[in-house]
Amino acid sequence: MSTNYDMPGQATETQACVVYDTRTGTVVHTHTFVPAEPGGRMASDALVDAALEAVAGHADKMYLAAKEVPPEAFEPGSDYRMDPETGAIRPESPAAVHPADREAQREGGGDTG
Repeated sequence: MSTNYDMPGQATETQACVVYDTRTGTVVHTHTFVPAEPGGRMASDALVDAALEAVAGHADKMYLAAKEVPPEAFEPGSDYRMDPETGAIRPESPAAVHPADREAQREGGGDTG
């Protein structure tokens, strides 16, 4: 797999966090961390703090919470909802690009469908 370290301009996120409305589960913001060097990580609490800071001006910020999730949980073109009871994140609408297609694009592959 190619990463941003051997293909300039190709960033690979290593951590992700979602900010969601605790009343509805609607994800209002996704926040990813891309390290400058291989193996770089951000402390989980720092990632959560950065995600919440990004939505500091949100009208309903008193109802927002953040949780770290695997970056591969996201599919481009989808909206997400967090289940506040289970902590599971789920897409609400079909994705325009499926995870296998996204991986093929990262590896420099062409049409996957």
